[in-house]
Amino acid sequence: MGRSTELASHPSSTSKTKTRAAELPALLAEFVNVVSHPRGRVLDYMTKANVTVPQVLMMNYMLKSAVTTPSELAFALKLSPSSTSQMVDRLVKSGFLTRFKDTDDRRRKTIGITARAKHFLAELGRLRVEEFEIGVSPLSPETRQELANVIASALGELRAGLTT
Repeated sequence: MGRSTELASHPSSTSKTKTRAAELPALLAEFVNVVSHPRGRVLDYMTKANVTVPQVLMMNYMLKSAVTTPSELAFALKLSPSSTSQMVDRLVKSGFLTRFKDTDDRRRKTIGITARAKHFLAELGRLRVEEFEIGVSPLSPETRQELANVIASALGELRAGLTT
């Protein structure tokens, strides 16, 4: 009998489940810290590239939207126009983003993501997965499978909620 089945059949499982549900955000934060950050490979990679977490978020947004304007970026990322402009300037100088004039409206400046940024983000993603793989390796195969099932189910619900 699996651990979740045992918990569900226990008379006080409802109160334990509610307590655990309330702890979920803290548990997720602790889980990420335990399985990822101690090795520091992702942060080392970002530091060597002189890239910050907000810049990674900006490039990830750009990866999905391909081309955008500074004002659209500021709105989407909930940043001030001046902060966005400074971040874009740094990423352009570093070769991660490129600026060009809009073909339809020459007054409008658009921003695109470069091949360098795509490569950087792909490597960053690979390193993150590697860190998590190392981090969860001490777990038993049964716990790993149960965790994978729960996370897949949660992601399915979250993705479905985003499309409605």
